[in-house]
Amino acid sequence: MDISMHINPANKTGSSEYDLSILDGNGNVLSVINGTFLIGTTAVKDLNETKLTVYPNPTQDFFQVSDTPGLRYIELFNIVGSKMKSFNAIPQKQYYVGDLTDGIYLVRLVTSSGKIIKTIRLSKR
Repeated sequence: MDISMHINPANKTGSSEYDLSILDGNGNVLSVINGTFLIGTTAVKDLNETKLTVYPNPTQDFFQVSDTPGLRYIELFNIVGSKMKSFNAIPQKQYYVGDLTDGIYLVRLVTSSGKIIKTIRLSKR
């Protein structure tokens, strides 16, 4: 049996105690595990804190995305939320938007697991 726990400490350090109860199918306690999570700082930066950019912005025909580790898909939505285009992310690639009407679009950067890294506003002129 594997157990995974995901903790989001919101950039705070410290500790927290936990109790984990393992139950059988009837709800009877088979075992109780307790311990303490130690939450420290890490050298890994949140991708949202890095300099993610879409450029040129505003654009006319093409845009690019700054190199982003883990980026797999790029989705483009109009301002009312309709998906207009989607692209497989390729480093240094230019993505064509010349066929879209002028306006504001939302560029959603997505990992291969479907996690949204960031959504950036793009102006098409």
